[in-house]
Amino acid sequence: MDPNLSFWAFEISGAESTLTEPSLVENPRVKILKCCISNKLEGIENLKSTKDNYFISQNQIAAYLELQGHRAGETIEFIWCRPDGTIQERKRQILSFERQVYQSFNPHNLLMPGKWRLAVKIYGELVKCIPFQVSAYQ
Repeated sequence: MDPNLSFWAFEISGAESTLTEPSLVENPRVKILKCCISNKLEGIENLKSTKDNYFISQNQIAAYLELQGHRAGETIEFIWCRPDGTIQERKRQILSFERQVYQSFNPHNLLMPGKWRLAVKIYGELVKCIPFQVSAYQ
């Protein structure tokens, strides 16, 4: 282990239960036409700022989805999962008539290094998992 890592503390306190390995719904009622994550919202709609590797001190990770077949008033849930499977943050949002959905994750402490994933649920069905990497080195 790198001795420089010994002083870092990762936020574990906000953890909920562990999200088991997700299984996506075969034919979801709502289709996701586009999706990406990035460290900035500017240009995210055009997928110009797509990014899948972040540093542990990242202060924002934004998600963008373009949906088809949804109804206004339905709930979409964004579940940000750590490499150990625990849930770092769960955000719910009510869908409008707009096809575009934006959500941001703003961690308060250092992120745990490893393979993270953003799980997206609509109608309570898991419709998308977006993996991304967090590393201790830039």
